[in-house]
Amino acid sequence: MSYNQARKNKADGVPPNDEWLTPPALVALQISMIPISNQFSHFNERGQIITPLWFDPFKNTGVYYDSYPTAVDKDYTEILEGKTGTAQIPHFLYLPA
Repeated sequence: MSYNQARKNKADGVPPNDEWLTPPALVALQISMIPISNQFSHFNERGQIITPLWFDPFKNTGVYYDSYPTAVDKDYTEILEGKTGTAQIPHFLYLPA
């Protein structure tokens, strides 16, 4: 939903919709600005190489997730799919707010 449509809906008394999808062209631009390298790779306590995880916390249609480079480790959560939490992500660093 566009910003203008959301404003019109508000003026017309239509209940709010909190799903805002990022346009694919903007996603492509943002992803292109992220350097892809293994400079942040490290060894864990078992001697295994751990590479940075590209994580999409709100996958929805997958516009970000599907745009991540194929050469990176990636995962996601999506409440609409029932895939929540970080238990399935062994090398995800979770910092509580």
